[in-house]
Amino acid sequence: MKNIICIVARTNSTRLPHKVLRSIGERKLIEHLIDRMKLSKGFDEVYLCTSTHEDDKILIDIAKENGIKYIAGSELAVIERLLDAAEESGADNIVRVTGDNPLTDPFILDIVLKDHLKKVADYSIMTFIPRGSTGDVVRVKALKKLYGMMDPNESQYLAVYINNPKEFNCNFIYPPKKLFKPFINISVDMPNEFDDVSELICNLGINASTEEYVKYAEELGICSFPKEKLIKISETKTMKYGDYIEWQVKKTKGESI
Repeated sequence: MKNIICIVARTNSTRLPHKVLRSIGERKLIEHLIDRMKLSKGFDEVYLCTSTHEDDKILIDIAKENGIKYIAGSELAVIERLLDAAEESGADNIVRVTGDNPLTDPFILDIVLKDHLKKVADYSIMTFIPRGSTGDVVRVKALKKLYGMMDPNESQYLAVYINNPKEFNCNFIYPPKKLFKPFINISVDMPNEFDDVSELICNLGINASTEEYVKYAEELGICSFPKEKLIKISETKTMKYGDYIEWQVKKTKGESI
């Protein structure tokens, strides 16, 4: 059984241009994520999944410099890049991690993978922990099935489409109470979020647990995510974040582990 981490990243961000290439201390944001993913014990390899666009060649160079593998594929169809990485590596399961989440928790990913394998799930995720601290574990067979059921160019919203219990064995894991923090944000999309995450990395490094980042953020009063903020759940649909969390709580039947 082979399991790989797929870091999905491009350089085409608009609200915070080239955010994955911005420096935090002596390392780029994407390099902090790579370093953090190397702390995982459950996954065999790390892939950086980017596009063939000329502007993204720098990410291939970063992958090489940091000793991880890479895939350059479709600009829009994220799912195709994931499948390319799975095919090249011979993976049975992948975890999709987005490049703007430098503090994705490798320790939580290992816990989720273990439960995913135990339950022979198609899709597993730990729900309601801080935004930007986890990724989606997906069985490659399920990913191939999903590819035939959706528009591949909408696959950046993979979690929305695979959340279909009639078609897939979805495994939603509730976090320990101390990590039930859906309104803490350690993802980077806006300049203030970059500043907040930089504060965490510069003071705690990249080896800390999510619980430690949350504690520090709450002490400083940073990394909050407004309930009223609109988030995209597809290319055409938005929802207030607070309403989205309520919807997910009602929809999801999870369990603590």
